[in-house]
Amino acid sequence: MIGLKVQINHQTPVLAAGDDLGVLNAILSCTGPLGPRSQVDPEKEPLDIFLTLGGLTRRGPQESEEHPRWLHQDGLGVGDRVSIEVVQVDEATPAETAFAAREQEREEREYFEHCRSIYLELRHKYESLPL
Repeated sequence: MIGLKVQINHQTPVLAAGDDLGVLNAILSCTGPLGPRSQVDPEKEPLDIFLTLGGLTRRGPQESEEHPRWLHQDGLGVGDRVSIEVVQVDEATPAETAFAAREQEREEREYFEHCRSIYLELRHKYESLPL
């Protein structure tokens, strides 16, 4: 199996892989006031650095799909070291959680409805602006 070996600082590495996976990802995100010219209000949107290690199964039409998650690490900061290695493995760390792919579809629909309502509320303000 192809897997991702992820280590944060000197913590024990997490080995994400599965014999039924079609997607495997490690996402490191930094949000908030990241640079001196950033127009982000640190009181409203403080610096947030986090890592997520997850995936999506591809089991075929007879079985339901899941989104396993091996790791969600909040509270990372400047100086933290994150290493990601692509590996070939026979066994992996068990996923911390997994949720049904249909649940993801429902969440996506809710997000879409939220975005659409914001768009409809603000479109008069921005649609007349040149691109």
